[in-house]
Amino acid sequence: MDLETEARWFESKRLEWLVEQEGRFAVVQDETVLGFFDSWEEAFRQGVKHLGGARPFLVKEVLAVDRKLFIA
Repeated sequence: MDLETEARWFESKRLEWLVEQEGRFAVVQDETVLGFFDSWEEAFRQGVKHLGGARPFLVKEVLAVDRKLFIA
């Protein structure tokens, strides 16, 4: 899955979205945001419901700095 467009667009909007959406999860496809949700699970469900599974979409938390994930 290639989500370069979505990731790049998210980054271009991050500071704008931080003002009112910090800590919420954005659902992005291409250069369009479906909405902002309080949990990753809710964002994912709404993404599938409205965008389907034919094309990938990005679910990402709106934070000033991304969380570091460590997988062991």
